[in-house]
Amino acid sequence: QLARKKREAKLEKEEQKRIQRDKKEQARRALLAEIEANEGKINKFGASIIFVMFAVVLCFIVLGTGYYNYKLSMEKAQFDFDLQRYDDAYNDVYGLDIKEEDMELYDKIMTVQYVNIQLLSYMRYNSLDMDAEALDSLIKGLRRYEKFIQYGAEIGVVKDLDYLKKQILQQLDEVFGVDEATAYAMLELENQGEYSVQIYEIVSQRN
Repeated sequence: QLARKKREAKLEKEEQKRIQRDKKEQARRALLAEIEANEGKINKFGASIIFVMFAVVLCFIVLGTGYYNYKLSMEKAQFDFDLQRYDDAYNDVYGLDIKEEDMELYDKIMTVQYVNIQLLSYMRYNSLDMDAEALDSLIKGLRRYEKFIQYGAEIGVVKDLDYLKKQILQQLDEVFGVDEATAYAMLELENQGEYSVQIYEIVSQRN
């Protein structure tokens, strides 16, 4: 009896599958009939031409939008850089596939941001009361200034680098009581241990 029930269940399942196949076949035939009925209303060659033209127009729209967005980003980057908003200028060009004609501006932004990022790090550490790290960031910013000032002269960003240097020296003096001569003396320290000791001595005097 159990075997008979299994056979009946199997037959019923096969019958359901056959019904589903028939329904799909009927739907397919109906669709083909509808297409054939409309062939006289639509010129196949004309439809294919329209499709190709649509694809071409869509391609131009996509490419044009991409170029327009790129152009706007580069213009905004130049605007932000001229206003000494170096971090904004960096964000404007970040991730873009820079074209040859824009490489000069890109190099300027990257060179200045290389120094500016240490000033930004200082601000973050200072807001978290991480005095040693904040002071270290300023000294590193000064080191980066010295490392890139010659190249900066070649690409025309001395004014921008000097602007950042002035801010670094101002923070060193006002926040940590470190004058320019002391800061440059710290740059000369090659031993990391001596450098760290001086950093913490300055910080402890501040507190």
